[in-house]
Amino acid sequence: MTKYAKGDEVWEPTRRSFATVLGVFGATLTLENEAGAKWEARAERCMPATRAVDQAAPSGTAPIKALPSGVLLRDYVWVAGAYREVIDMRGRSDIDGKILVLREYGLWVMDRPGTVYRPTDHAATQ
Repeated sequence: MTKYAKGDEVWEPTRRSFATVLGVFGATLTLENEAGAKWEARAERCMPATRAVDQAAPSGTAPIKALPSGVLLRDYVWVAGAYREVIDMRGRSDIDGKILVLREYGLWVMDRPGTVYRPTDHAATQ
């Protein structure tokens, strides 16, 4: 089992989220994701973020951390229990995020940095 320390980045498969370790208490980790959600998880279920491979991510994509302003068309975000493709963008919202139009979902506001899955053959389309 991998040993974790405060500040490590991990992939936690139950929530399907990258997170930062806030504390280690025996075999339990206190985690926080980029959205500010905090929870506890068993250390043996987590893996270091640098080795994490999300099997459910769309094929031909790679995870990257992006600011709302850095999201591109064809990127995928995890919203409402599924990866949703960005098919259009509507500029900025009143909370300084970016309004994304997602396939099979509709409008969604990305209001903070997050992990997006970008096609590995992605052309620079915005």
